[in-house]
Amino acid sequence: MSNLSSQSTSDLLDRKLAEADSLKYTDYEGMLTAAREASALAQNLGDYYRYAQALTHKAWAYGNLNQYAASLLSSLEVMALARNYGYVEIEARAVGIVSLNFMRCGMSHEATYLYEHQYHLGKQLNDPQLQAMALNDWALIEMNDKQYDKAIVMLRQAAELMSADTHHGSDRGCVHHNLSLAYIDVQQWDEAIANARQMIALETGAPRLISDAHVCMGTIFLRQGQPEAAKIEIDLARAAAASANPPIYNDNIEQLEAELLVHEGRDREAVVVWEGMYTLALERRELDYAVEALHQIKTAYERLNDSAGLISIYKRLSEEIPRLQKQFHDLRFNVLRMVFAMDKAAMQAELHLSHQKTAILNRLSHEFRTPLAIIQNSAYMVEKYSDRLRLEQRQAHLQGITAQINWLTVMLDDILELLKLDEHPDKLAPLERIDLNNMAQAALTSLARYHLSDARVMLTIQPDAPSPIGAYEPLMTIIVHLLTNAIKFSEDEVRLALAIEGHELVIKVSDQGIGIREDEHEAVFQALVRGSNLDEVTGNGLGLAIVRKWVEQLHGRVLLESAEGHGTTVTVRVPVTLADE
Repeated sequence: MSNLSSQSTSDLLDRKLAEADSLKYTDYEGMLTAAREASALAQNLGDYYRYAQALTHKAWAYGNLNQYAASLLSSLEVMALARNYGYVEIEARAVGIVSLNFMRCGMSHEATYLYEHQYHLGKQLNDPQLQAMALNDWALIEMNDKQYDKAIVMLRQAAELMSADTHHGSDRGCVHHNLSLAYIDVQQWDEAIANARQMIALETGAPRLISDAHVCMGTIFLRQGQPEAAKIEIDLARAAAASANPPIYNDNIEQLEAELLVHEGRDREAVVVWEGMYTLALERRELDYAVEALHQIKTAYERLNDSAGLISIYKRLSEEIPRLQKQFHDLRFNVLRMVFAMDKAAMQAELHLSHQKTAILNRLSHEFRTPLAIIQNSAYMVEKYSDRLRLEQRQAHLQGITAQINWLTVMLDDILELLKLDEHPDKLAPLERIDLNNMAQAALTSLARYHLSDARVMLTIQPDAPSPIGAYEPLMTIIVHLLTNAIKFSEDEVRLALAIEGHELVIKVSDQGIGIREDEHEAVFQALVRGSNLDEVTGNGLGLAIVRKWVEQLHGRVLLESAEGHGTTVTVRVPVTLADE
């Protein structure tokens, strides 16, 4: 390629990247086209930095077009490039897009962890924009969990961090939109209106945001009993959506329209609107949205005393929603498989494919593959033979799916907890006064998450033990992991003893199970390593690794006493301050 043609290609690449970026809030299809052209140009030039930028734009566009698998593939490729070449700021943006996919696939815990990671990367880079976008998206999860006060604090911080001219004010407009929604939820009307007006005042040039601003205003007016003012805002919202090139469809307008129809007692017309919303949710594979639409339709039919309509809704809840659940779970676990595949490849490269480490990877791969196969088989049975299965049979299959999802979630949570401990080895946990009995009972209650019974646990707490001041959550996590191991590997009673000895909290968990070979005592505290006699027992080899990491952070000690066939005792000693000192 000549210098002239190379320069021309480079200039065209810059224009395509700028074009893709400018379409971030207006035209996802157009953004995707520009990003694809940019990635091809960057490949021709061998420019990995701008290729990663183009992939980031592709991932964003795919995510907003509900093509989550394609979005995730592009994001993971970006992260691999960023780590290889040290493009930290691009990695931070890719992390945000992976988080977006996790959030939209219902994986809020994983998304929260990644948004926190993105926020810290933004601080590391001294990039207020990155910090602000992480806080903005993180706040959406808090709002979904009805933690409105926490969300509002995060969004206000994001607004302070964000420059008004980013994407012509569109990024800041998104923050004000979410603030308006949060204030609507807590019925702080003046604040909600002020943020909606901020969106309009920014003159972003993004018709969708302007349309959403008018929807917020209309919602506020309707909730305040001003339907005529709400109608004006609906018309303004439609006009803004129609002014886009190409015109956009704003489903938020339809939701407000349905709410207005209900307010006016026009339930039949509201049902038609919500039916459209339900169809849209099916197309997007958005389970929560679909169920909410059916709930609204059911409520309308109840007001109309329409028994035939109610029967149709119950039929859909029992037939269509399970099918949608299967699609949703397939999507969720496709995401998990993709992330796991990336982790596996990275670990193989890092560990140089040693025989021992390859065996570890195979074990973890098997742990994911088995529950996924069970889910797929049960979902297939429900979908294929729903008309032949009795209600209790369908419920059994669905309960089986739920159980396997719970197990996968537990495994992923353990992996993320271990990663977080590795990433922040010096992070101090908050200290508080601890009631030993309450902490022990909370740990026993947590066993339900692992589908383990606490009935076999004999609890002993030192009589008149002084109340220690320590890190409650890490200590409870240590107890839970020790108990889950003991219960899984022993059919007999498990003993948990808590005591204060000097200035140490002593946690001792004993079982009469299969035990651990003496030459493997140290190895079982490493991530993904299990005793050689444990192959028949379900587990992921992370529990004791998490225990050791927490004990080290708390400047404590852990002692393992075990012999094969003779049970195991794990003793943890953690320094604490006594409350009465």
